[in-house]
Amino acid sequence: MACHSSLTPESSPLSSSKLIPFTRYNPNVPQIVTSFKGYQKLMYQGYRYNIYQVLPERNFKSWRCVCAKKMSDSGAWCKCRAETNMADQCAHNHPPSIL
Repeated sequence: MACHSSLTPESSPLSSSKLIPFTRYNPNVPQIVTSFKGYQKLMYQGYRYNIYQVLPERNFKSWRCVCAKKMSDSGAWCKCRAETNMADQCAHNHPPSIL
């Protein structure tokens, strides 16, 4: 017996109108992404940041390096922060994790 699908290209769930265009990662452009757990993360210059503080009245978000609670090879936690203006506040004590 032959199997026939009732889906036509126009009614397919993967029709071109529903596809999201692919954008290549550029480490010099700050990007806010959603983690698998639903949290916001900032990616900038190969480093990843977790949201740390939100002050909606000032339109301010403070971000903390994901290695802030992990010991690096040097034996110290990373103390780097970023703000919504995307200015890195210090020098990281570990190499970027290029994705």
